Amino acid sequence: LNACSSKIVYSGPDRGRQAVWEPFWCSRQCAESILLYPENTEHLQEIVRNSRHVRAVGGGHSATELQCTRGTLVAVQDNFCKTFHLNESTNLATFGAGCSVDDAMRRLLAYKRQLYGFGGITEQRLGGAMSTSLHGQHTMSFAKYVVGLTAVLANASVIRVDDPTELLAWKGSMGRLGVVVEVTLQVHPLQYVTCDTATGTHVELLRALNDSAIVGFEAKRLL
Repeated sequence: LNACSSKIVYSGPDRGRQAVWEPFWCSRQCAESILLYPENTEHLQEIVRNSRHVRAVGGGHSATELQCTRGTLVAVQDNFCKTFHLNESTNLATFGAGCSVDDAMRRLLAYKRQLYGFGGITEQRLGGAMSTSLHGQHTMSFAKYVVGLTAVLANASVIRVDDPTELLAWKGSMGRLGVVVEVTLQVHPLQYVTCDTATGTHVELLRALNDSAIVGFEAKRLL
């Protein structure tokens, strides 16, 4: 982990307005950055259009040097958590990329659905979870279940990506391709699990991990 201060305050051009970005583990000090909270996609496009360098930040669970820039940081948090649509026949759900894993799970629970691929921490924002290859106690990562996204590119244009081959470039991209504003995920029927403890050899463990009947604790999260 990086050595961090307790918090860092970012000041924009309007010195009367200050913004604080608190990453999950600790605060990142980007002394030459301006932090902005876009109100919607159109506002984000305007910011990108008028900025020389732009980086996106979310929940800060995977804070790295990539977040700092001599330019503009755009926070994709609750300001991009207004979208939610679930197609119950296909089990495809679209969320604003600023929603946290916890937000998404709570919305899905009302429809007896759940996410796969995350761990015991659920503060990560969906856009960041996809971009940083978030993983949990399932054998597949969170990004495996991303089937589409909407993003703002460096030229301020908005694109929709649904092609599986093109999506591979975005999964684990660390935010370098654009600012993700919406994510469409394959969701799953709600499952309850029985927790059991067993001992065995590493060969038996590896064999068990390939058993599709074994579910990670994502199934009982928030229940």
